[in-house]
Amino acid sequence: MNVTKSIKGSVAVLAVKDPIVREDLDELNDILHECSNAGVHRIVMDMRLVPHIDSAGLERLQDIVSELGKSGGDLRVTSLSAVCRDIFTATRMDSYVQVSDDMESAIRSLV
Repeated sequence: MNVTKSIKGSVAVLAVKDPIVREDLDELNDILHECSNAGVHRIVMDMRLVPHIDSAGLERLQDIVSELGKSGGDLRVTSLSAVCRDIFTATRMDSYVQVSDDMESAIRSLV
């Protein structure tokens, strides 16, 4: 999984550029642990280049929300592709993870 991390103030921005699927979750987990170890508990995932997310990816996002919440943080996802938006709607994931249309509003909602 290709993930680029940048820090914008107190928020980590993760630009994901591949499907979020079971086989590739280790890299995402490593980056999340880096953020946590650095004391960054507010995360925005830019998913505009994510063509698909499977059930393991959805479960991991739920876990991330729970883990971040324990430390006073939260997760936002932004710029969902049409396929991912349909998946979020069909699974009601959009009621569990806040979805923003653009990066700026996602970051603002966390600061």
